[in-house]
Amino acid sequence: MDLDLDDLLVQKMRMGDERALDAFVTKYYPAILKYCRLHIDDYSYAEDMAQETFARFFRTLKQYRHYGKAANYLYVIAANACRD
Repeated sequence: MDLDLDDLLVQKMRMGDERALDAFVTKYYPAILKYCRLHIDDYSYAEDMAQETFARFFRTLKQYRHYGKAANYLYVIAANACRD
């Protein structure tokens, strides 16, 4: 089975690769921020929730199982962060 880019990034992030972490955030941050802005009127608070989304993702990185859609998992985390 071929590894996709997200799976490769996740594996590298688990090994402490800062460039992989930066690449992952760069790839998904704009979409997650946009999602948070749709649910939160305050831009500053939406930014905080986008950052919280990634913080929660990275806290659970060791348990994360990649099934091909890291974006879906991030959106679930973002939805929970915006609701909390």
